[in-house]
Amino acid sequence: MNSNQKRDVAISVKYLIIVSSILLAGVIGAFALKLTGLEFLPCGFYEITGWYCLTCGVTRATLALTQFKILRSILFNPFPMMIVTYLLTVIVFEVVCIIRKKRVVVQWLPWTVIVMLFILTAFFFLRNTGVIPMPV
Repeated sequence: MNSNQKRDVAISVKYLIIVSSILLAGVIGAFALKLTGLEFLPCGFYEITGWYCLTCGVTRATLALTQFKILRSILFNPFPMMIVTYLLTVIVFEVVCIIRKKRVVVQWLPWTVIVMLFILTAFFFLRNTGVIPMPV
């Protein structure tokens, strides 16, 4: 293995550790919230406007996701599912880079963020017009 391959593998391992840690921290945080039984704080945006904000339901969606209730999670808010899918994709991508011992420049990140913002904005309007009701 030459020095460039070693550097590429080291970068991939660092990214893999960072992304895996973020995913693990989210899962631990969701379980900790569930175990403590803390009440959900009311949304200030909803209290003022009567509309659900872009992130309304994220905590409940994350808790549903930890119970593998995928559809329920998406109905609360698709953001946690999008983040988990993205993080798992990055993990697979980094593992492939480690196996191949070659670093590939990621060019799809900006498009991923744009697509996620588009989905959240569409969800915001669909939720507030009653097309997608907030689950009970």
